[in-house]
Amino acid sequence: MNEDFDDLVPSPASSRALWLLVGVFLLIGAIFANLWFFGVPLPQAPVPPPEVPLASARFDDGFEVRVLRAESKHEIRFDLPKPTGYWGRYSANPSSHGSGESGLMIYVHQNNGAFSGAGFEYQSAKADSLMLVLRGTEPDGRVFANSEFMAQHGRHFLRRKDGTFDKAENVSHPSDKPENMPLHLQVEDGAGGWLDLDGPLIIDEKEGRGFAGVRVFPRRKPDLKLRALRSGQTPVEMTIPNPGFKPAFPVLTPQSPPIVHRGADFTVTCKGLLWRKRGQRLALNLNIQLDHPSLPPGSLQAQYVLFDATGNQILDPFYDFGVPLPGEKVCRVLHSLQRGAPSYPWPENEAVIVATGILAPPGTPQTAELTTKARTLGFNEITFHPPAVMPIPVPLLLAFRLHGETTLTGVKALREDYEPNVAVFAAQGAAIGETRPASSGTTHSVGKTRFHQDHTWGGPLKPGETFRIGMVKSQKPQELEFILAIPPPP
Repeated sequence: MNEDFDDLVPSPASSRALWLLVGVFLLIGAIFANLWFFGVPLPQAPVPPPEVPLASARFDDGFEVRVLRAESKHEIRFDLPKPTGYWGRYSANPSSHGSGESGLMIYVHQNNGAFSGAGFEYQSAKADSLMLVLRGTEPDGRVFANSEFMAQHGRHFLRRKDGTFDKAENVSHPSDKPENMPLHLQVEDGAGGWLDLDGPLIIDEKEGRGFAGVRVFPRRKPDLKLRALRSGQTPVEMTIPNPGFKPAFPVLTPQSPPIVHRGADFTVTCKGLLWRKRGQRLALNLNIQLDHPSLPPGSLQAQYVLFDATGNQILDPFYDFGVPLPGEKVCRVLHSLQRGAPSYPWPENEAVIVATGILAPPGTPQTAELTTKARTLGFNEITFHPPAVMPIPVPLLLAFRLHGETTLTGVKALREDYEPNVAVFAAQGAAIGETRPASSGTTHSVGKTRFHQDHTWGGPLKPGETFRIGMVKSQKPQELEFILAIPPPP
């Protein structure tokens, strides 16, 4: 062998060492690749400890209910741990859907078709409610997964369908009472009585977790007493920390009715609170009078919400409980007036004109031209079709669709900046006639969103006269507040 190359040939010992080193690196790489790909735990944050219940109670038959969380909110949710590893991170396909019934909204979250979390919300809530996450366990150790529950203080029965609450339905149980349910919860009202909670709605059938809640609950004591009812069993009680507790609440001084508020084109006269019968029970109502003689009938939409002195929202358009807790003597009333009825005579300076045209004679195709401002908002076409029959007190003359294309952000801004009703103006002056939206829709593709709005209009225009279609700028309601004494029930 040539001496010049003898030093370049590795010895057997060095070759073995080199291959051993390469093998070690390959083995380490394979291990980490396997861990990363299949989601076998890598060094990561500590696993959270098991859920420790705030309180639990066991019935005589061995059924156990545990309260896992209690919060003072208008919405509560829980989520399963997110999957790890390559497939967990990069093959996720999340989706959500919601259902509403009796003032409740339920949201179910899925990943690749499997349950991944849920949320429970009170619609129209302007005050925090008592929201619970709980779990039930059957006497034989199985999780409680009942699909029926009570809502609206026992006046509605609802059913979860297909395991994921795809739709809420009223269920007829004319003879059932809370104590006849498989599980029902109540909260003590502060004076020895009991208030029914909505639920429990079990969403997570694998772990038996679900929700329960109530809008009105005592907030003046640091603890809350709960009672669980179960068909054929003696009720059991438990105590949890009160998430709505405050050591002190504002002192409200009642006003003396009648209380009169005069606006530019309306007068509101508040005459106090009164009790009215709602079905088989009594509930508080606001005795109020709204006058607007210079405006067409129905031009102002009025709503009101009642709160007690501790912040409980006891009455609103979606929630007609209307019963204050024992000992509460004063209510705060939030009364809102919203312009925006179909026939409101909008001034032109509160609208943006998006199309102009001349009313065509009967039997002649109707046309109109979009304005430059309309195109900056994303509209690109207006089309007309024969008007359908609509229950409005003026002759229908126009039925049209506004088409557009913009970004998803643009569609959102359009909804936030403008009212759903358009207005129709003559050549000069305020809006005339009555306009109603029939429907709207959107379709999405990469980078763009197509949308449309359908409207019908009727009013005092003759063929050959000019009309202008305007998008009405978003209107904030005018809110009035009254502090009123709660009268004793009859």
